[in-house]
Amino acid sequence: MKKVTTLLLFLLGSLYTTAQTTLPITITDDGFILVRASLGDSVQGNFILDTGAGLTVVGQKILDQLGEAPEEDGIFTGFRHDGDRLDGLLYRIPELSVGEYRTTNVKVGLFPPLDDYGIDGLLSLQFFGDHAFTIDFESGQLIIHEERPDTNATAIPLVIKQDRNISLDVFIPVCLNGTVEVLALLDTGHGYGPAIVHPYFMEHMDSSAEFEESTYTSPFSGKKSTDHIADVNSLGVCNGQDASVENTRVIFRSSLIYEGLIGSEFFKGKRVTIDVASGRIFLE
Repeated sequence: MKKVTTLLLFLLGSLYTTAQTTLPITITDDGFILVRASLGDSVQGNFILDTGAGLTVVGQKILDQLGEAPEEDGIFTGFRHDGDRLDGLLYRIPELSVGEYRTTNVKVGLFPPLDDYGIDGLLSLQFFGDHAFTIDFESGQLIIHEERPDTNATAIPLVIKQDRNISLDVFIPVCLNGTVEVLALLDTGHGYGPAIVHPYFMEHMDSSAEFEESTYTSPFSGKKSTDHIADVNSLGVCNGQDASVENTRVIFRSSLIYEGLIGSEFFKGKRVTIDVASGRIFLE
């Protein structure tokens, strides 16, 4: 009887074990997250996990490799952080997967300039749906959770922006020098690049701050705007000591369309779990 009870407890425990998909990722020296993804059963490519992309996009070359021409599904207009307008066609592809995690009947955008950078696509937050996922910057792993993860890690609230169920972005509160609060786009596609902040917040900085002026040129439109670059004592998630960088540079960009933008700099050597469904991210 004891053996039967033990077996039942084991089986019940297995039913409540969090299922997940774990696969290796490559994090470049610049902080870009490279993931191997598949379109259908045979077409594979190198994607960047880009939480600032809005929607998942693919290049022309990998789209052309599909045996059957994908179905057009409208158009979409998005905007880069610097205000550049990007218009593109939308397509429906039968399947998109990373490891054992698969999504079907996927809406993607076409962005041919990716071919020039040797990248086949960008995986956006939309790809993960309601599934929380963890990026482990220390071990180089991506973990996609089938159930909501149970964790005691530091929780940070998310502000979620959706556009017609096509595009999805998330924002988190960050503080400059512990006092100036900025709502910043979380953009892993920015890599380890310096945080970018709207120049409105320059006047809220300490009067001793010194700004270096330079010209920023958009890599797509060639449009020029002004950057003011300053050193700050600290930049981190507000009320979150687990995510901060000390003595860093911040770019105040005149063309920025958000309050702020941060990349992966905060998460070096850490595990970050993004759970859009609960409106939080977790750091450990």
